[in-house]
Amino acid sequence: MPRRNTVGVCVAVLLAAGSASLAHDGATGVIKQRMDQMGTLKSAMKMIGDMLKADAEPKQKTVSEAAALVQAASGAHLVALFPEGSLMAPSEATAAVWQNRTEFEMLARRLEEAGGSLAQSAEGTRQDVVGAFTALAETCKSCHEQFRLKSN
Repeated sequence: MPRRNTVGVCVAVLLAAGSASLAHDGATGVIKQRMDQMGTLKSAMKMIGDMLKADAEPKQKTVSEAAALVQAASGAHLVALFPEGSLMAPSEATAAVWQNRTEFEMLARRLEEAGGSLAQSAEGTRQDVVGAFTALAETCKSCHEQFRLKSN
C-alpha cells in the first residue's frame, strides 16, 4: 500500500473512532479522568497523523512529544482509570472491559509498547514513523472495537 494510503487509512480510523469522545458533558471523577486521558491519546495521534498527511518528513521533536504522551497515558496508568463499577454514563466503555480484563490489560500494555516504538522511530526514516504510527493506530482500533461503545 502506498504510504499516502496507509497514513490516510490510519487517520480515518482514528477520526472515526474518536468522534464519540465529544460527549464528555456531565462526566465526573474517574470517568472524566479517563475521557480526558483518551483525549490526550487522540491529540498525540492527531499530531503524528497531521504531520504524515502533509507528506512532509517527520519532525523528530513532534514524534518524540507524541510518543511521550502515548506512553504516559497507557499501560498500568490507563488500566487504573477503569476500576470496577465505573461503567455509568457518560462512559463510553463497555462491560467487556471488566468481563475480559486480561485482554484489556494486554492491549493497554501493547499501547504503551507502541508508544515506545513510536519514540524509537523518531530518529529513523519516514517509513519507520509510518510503521510505528500504523501499529499504534491498530492497537487503538483493536481496543476500541472490543471495549468501547459503538458510535452512531
